[in-house]
Amino acid sequence: MPPTPVAFPPDPITAEVFNWSSGIFRIIPAACTVSTGRSHQRRRAALDDFIGHRLPLFGDYQDAMWAGSPWLDHSRLSAALNLKLIDPMSVCRAAEATWRN
Repeated sequence: MPPTPVAFPPDPITAEVFNWSSGIFRIIPAACTVSTGRSHQRRRAALDDFIGHRLPLFGDYQDAMWAGSPWLDHSRLSAALNLKLIDPMSVCRAAEATWRN
């Protein structure tokens, strides 16, 4: 089983949104950690964490769920990709470079 994924404390704006929405929606505590920050260094750390720990089993188990292990082999990059914080080609290049090595 891969190690716990890298996560970052929410920035002030994200924390404010979590606090506001917790009064309206039921929020899972694990959702209050951010897998990719807004800085390039944090996004790169999240990508490196995925490539180094979850990529080998991603194709077989990316949708797997297991009690007590909410992340397993999920990339946790979807939000950053959807918000255009990570370029999809950088993910592809990192995965290809790892495969070639």
